[in-house]
Amino acid sequence: MLEALERGEDVFAISFHPMLSACHRNILAARDTLPPEKAARLHVFAPLGLCTVNYVVRDALRMSRSLTAVELCERAAYVDARSADLMFASAESYNKMVASGRIPKPLVAKDVQDGETMVMGRFSPNSDEKQEPMKRVMGLVSTVHREPAAGDSESKAHDFTLSKIKATLKPNEVLKDVTVFCTGCVDLAHKIAKKIAAVLPVDGGLEAIIVYGEVLLDSMMSSWGNSKIAYWVDTLPAEH
Repeated sequence: MLEALERGEDVFAISFHPMLSACHRNILAARDTLPPEKAARLHVFAPLGLCTVNYVVRDALRMSRSLTAVELCERAAYVDARSADLMFASAESYNKMVASGRIPKPLVAKDVQDGETMVMGRFSPNSDEKQEPMKRVMGLVSTVHREPAAGDSESKAHDFTLSKIKATLKPNEVLKDVTVFCTGCVDLAHKIAKKIAAVLPVDGGLEAIIVYGEVLLDSMMSSWGNSKIAYWVDTLPAEH
């Protein structure tokens, strides 16, 4: 980064939002130590969502050859506003999160029973009228659906969620950078990815969906086999 600034280049830096991490504040503090002419060329963006950092990085890499650093910041804001994260938590996972204090008391669902699956996040950026920072940051632990304890409740929760996402999509809209996580069970993550590609318009189809068996955040917040879906919505040109 410093070498690029020394060469007179603009730098686009991405970090977690300050409500989620100290990274953003540290980058800004470091920028404040730079000479003014260099500091002016360090552009910092902090997405509101947890997974949104992944989308913004991937999109920035795709667009970096055609956009300036300033334009990349504007593009990142577009991607961030169009993103959605959804977690599917078992009753065990949910109650552990409540006990740990990770879910603020006003957002805690009552009397969660064994066998239920809690869907947390937001179904689609189209389902929210406003983009208040606190609402977005806390969205990942806000319950949007409770699937009753009957049969494979998590699979049923996936089906319900995909139908809700599909209902919010507008003509010519597609899902981009779709990512599926499944704690410890990459085989289940692939099954979920196939289900998504069969139901929703995914840019690039099944092969474009990114699958993880486990990441640190999910292993901290979820039980074995619990899943998460993340994506952002883009609008294709009218001829599509």
